[in-house]
Amino acid sequence: MNKPILRREFVRKGALFVPGYKLARAQRDLPLLGAGGGASAPQTPTFVTQTIGSVGAGSSYATTIPAPANGNSLVVCVSTQHGASLVSQISSITGTGMSFARIGNAFQGPLISGTTRYRIETWIGQVSAGAGTSVTINLTLSLTTSLCSISEWSGVLTTGTINDGNAGTGAATSTSPAPGAYTAAASNDLVIASAVTISSVSFTADQAAHFTPLTAPGINFHCSYIAPAASGAQPTDAWTIGSSSPWLSLIIGYKHG
Repeated sequence: MNKPILRREFVRKGALFVPGYKLARAQRDLPLLGAGGGASAPQTPTFVTQTIGSVGAGSSYATTIPAPANGNSLVVCVSTQHGASLVSQISSITGTGMSFARIGNAFQGPLISGTTRYRIETWIGQVSAGAGTSVTINLTLSLTTSLCSISEWSGVLTTGTINDGNAGTGAATSTSPAPGAYTAAASNDLVIASAVTISSVSFTADQAAHFTPLTAPGINFHCSYIAPAASGAQPTDAWTIGSSSPWLSLIIGYKHG
């Protein structure tokens, strides 16, 4: 008696041949192959919201912000004005469910008219679940004036080496503040620029052909950004101020997530 012939159908499923699968079933299952595997696409830094704050005197001040989202980043740009012999720096920035760090991004200017000195710092913070709505800037000494911009971003790297390269700085006396040259090592990063001039002089224009201006924290302190930025040398941001005056500027990049 002849034995029945057992028919086995082989259908290609991904990179494997699996016996017994009908074509329709194999096609149905194909999207499941590799689920959760492979490298995810890089994120693009995206602006979420911004809040500005200021203080007329003191050694700390708090700014109320909208509740930030878990996993997002907060970029804090701060200018401080102080006397000739008192050099006040930011000792820390704090907030519930937020962890801030200054990653080598501070620039202090020369003495102006023998009585005043300005400083710019840029900090970045990572947001955890249940974050609060208040950011406090703590200073090493009491100062005359401080202005700040707190912007929230998604798609920025939150672990490891977050800054992309070294900060660029500029300082001069003219009518056109501009940060020093800055080169990004990778594409799709966030580039932040800021500039401050003396309190009696106001910015009259943002010459931001490639940069997007943020809301100015004060008439003498402006910030702007590129997101996403291309790799390599970045366009130089520039502003126009009302009269030739001493100014400081700072530019830095943060890696995408």
